[in-house]
Amino acid sequence: MWHGMMGTTLGVVCAGALLFSGSSALALLDGAGDPSVRLDFLITVGLAFGIGSTLTGAMFLVGEEKAD
Repeated sequence: MWHGMMGTTLGVVCAGALLFSGSSALALLDGAGDPSVRLDFLITVGLAFGIGSTLTGAMFLVGEEKAD
């Protein structure tokens, strides 16, 4: 559970930093200036990081149990 919370937080922070960095590569996210596009991006990246870190944590736990 802690890995998932940590990954989700890290994902939202990284996505937020990308959105507010003023990068021209992210100009596509502005589209028509709809704020829901930015929120969707934050949620998607946050969940992707969260799922990935949860799976990583699960693999670590399984590996520790087999080592004992």
